[in-house]
This record gives sequence, C-alpha cells and structure tokens, in this order.
Amino acid sequence: MIDNRDNAQPARVHLSVWLDFPPVTGISPQRQFTVILLSFAFFFGIVTWSARKLLKSVK
Repeated sequence: MIDNRDNAQPARVHLSVWLDFPPVTGISPQRQFTVILLSFAFFFGIVTWSARKLLKSVK
C-alpha cells in the first residue's frame, strides 16, 4: 500500500509480479487428452442442442 497524501510530489512506484505455478503431476498424457476430448465433445454437444432449440423456436 502506498500512502502519498502528505507529499506534494507524485509517488514513483516500481512493481514486479511473478506467477509461479507448480507443475501438474499425477495425470498421464493419455488421460489429459481423454479429458480434453470429452470436454470438447460435451461443450459442442450442448452448443448444438441449444442452437437447434433456438432455431426451432424462431421458426
């Protein structure tokens, strides 16, 4: 926190931010691929179902 109320000059601040994520372990690449594939299939299935319902209601 910077409190610059008592100083008439602008405060000069340098900020550095690092994000450090631990490596993901415990899941094999084949399982990761399967989860991603199933997620995409589910997502596009919902999008297709929603689009068909919306188009049917517009007609």
